[in-house]
Amino acid sequence: SRFGPHAFTKDEIHETFNGLTEVHGFIGVDVESGQIIAYALIRDGCLEQDSQRYAAYGIRTEERKVCTFAPSVSDNWQSSGLGSMLFDFVMLEISQYGYSAMILWGGVQASNVRAVNFYTRKGFVAVGGFERNGNNIDMICYL
Repeated sequence: SRFGPHAFTKDEIHETFNGLTEVHGFIGVDVESGQIIAYALIRDGCLEQDSQRYAAYGIRTEERKVCTFAPSVSDNWQSSGLGSMLFDFVMLEISQYGYSAMILWGGVQASNVRAVNFYTRKGFVAVGGFERNGNNIDMICYL
């Protein structure tokens, strides 16, 4: 409910990301129910607005091989360890691409303390903040 711009359905995910070659998708499925319970997106590079904010912090994303990370875990699976398992799996899968840094796609809501703590535990550091539908924090993880 905090972040999930796309519904947790196969059709929605397929419709949204079909044909996007710069985006790698990872989907978590509950084997008992068959329901999608999590997904993570890795984008090669970053969006222009993210790149501009990072440049203002003195981090030039175009000078390094950066990827952008966007995870989402359904509410019923929060605090179950699924987010950590998904993150660790994604990191293993993308290790072959030679990324030097990972940023959060659109930052993280500053009020989402659980998410901020999660990213910090996973090696992300806050580099700045911005206002968009509330206060947000930009975080980067050097790989």
